[in-house]
Amino acid sequence: MPDQTRQTTTTGTATGTATATETAARDAQSRLGNQEMADRLKAKKPTHTGIVHFGLNGGAEAENAHLNQLNADQGGSKSIRNQKEQDVLVRGKQRMDLASEAGRTNWLATLGLGPELANKVSAVIANAGDGARDELGQLVEVYIQAETGSRRMDRLVLSGHNVGSAMWGDDNGRVPFETFVELKDIFPKAAGQVRHLLVSACYSGGESQMDTYKAAFPGLQSIMAYTGSSPGTASGGLNHIGKWEKATEKGNGSNVDKDIAKNTRKGENVSTWNATDGYQGDQPTPWYDLDSQLNAANATFARYYDQGQAVTNAQSGELRDYYNLVQRALRHPEAPASMRTLLASRRDQTIRLLFYGLIRERFATKHAAKLAEGYAATGGLALPAYGKLERAAALAAVNALATAVDATPSTAGTAALDLLRRGLVKLDNDLILEQWI
Repeated sequence: MPDQTRQTTTTGTATGTATATETAARDAQSRLGNQEMADRLKAKKPTHTGIVHFGLNGGAEAENAHLNQLNADQGGSKSIRNQKEQDVLVRGKQRMDLASEAGRTNWLATLGLGPELANKVSAVIANAGDGARDELGQLVEVYIQAETGSRRMDRLVLSGHNVGSAMWGDDNGRVPFETFVELKDIFPKAAGQVRHLLVSACYSGGESQMDTYKAAFPGLQSIMAYTGSSPGTASGGLNHIGKWEKATEKGNGSNVDKDIAKNTRKGENVSTWNATDGYQGDQPTPWYDLDSQLNAANATFARYYDQGQAVTNAQSGELRDYYNLVQRALRHPEAPASMRTLLASRRDQTIRLLFYGLIRERFATKHAAKLAEGYAATGGLALPAYGKLERAAALAAVNALATAVDATPSTAGTAALDLLRRGLVKLDNDLILEQWI
């Protein structure tokens, strides 16, 4: 399946006044500061690719191929997905490592941006987390095409994992939703073209979350997202994507409503917004009742977090129910601002507890050398296999290390203890990456 097909549109013939294409070229020159780019725009007819698919997971290729087929008569779908080498773009024979200043400079030189915009784009890419720069670089290239009139970007799909604050992919990078707002500020015309948005990710819906998307894409007419978990690519995701494509192919998106995927797997988790009907989705429980439920469920969190009760099923059970409750509270329009920080922390800790079996292995592997050095400095305490220990055993092992460090103080021992306390005990976001979940 081709990555992109294009539909040609016609423009007027030059007369005594400027054509629309020439005007767009001059606008591009003003924004981007590059005469060569403006000349290229004059020389070619604008192309139309109505869908852009931004995928961070392994299913991105299949999702884009499905969209490309469904939308073949309207320009197909442009795929933005993980490259063969993380944070690297290859253009012709040139390999550009966007994690390095030199690589970003070489890449920016190919884009025809003026100095001011180039600096802004460079900062966005530089500040992105490891693994996300190759996708963001591709997205910037699409934004430039949309900003200058050589592409239309009517529909956008964001696909990956999510807990509410960012998207990420398995063994891939993380993109906070604020990044899309930053790109809108740099390329307002491009972001303003997006009329229909699908966020194919868990916990991406909710009324308050819709405002985040509208801030990044101010021209939106419809949004489809999920208040609970979303189906995977092979377990219903393609079906939902197809329904969204059909509903947004024509019109103002009023067909995008909460019943768009009714009677399908996880269709009940769909939430939507459109300019005609407003928000449709889960109706918030009165805040007083939701707050009472949270207080009653805090004991559940404590059993897993403080006491180390083992999780037998990450997708169901009392801890997953608690996680869903926290997510509902965060999406609630009446949630006090004073509670949101605590709720966000609980959300992040709980999802890490649910997938503790995964993160302990990655943590132990990543920090193996520092942990070994710290234990060696205790004078005899054996390094436990933290990558295999259940949480209760890991908590006990960390306490044992604390006792040993008190008896035999050392810089290495203290560093290992701090690492374990922040990582496996407190499940700190800086040490337990979302990409590990």
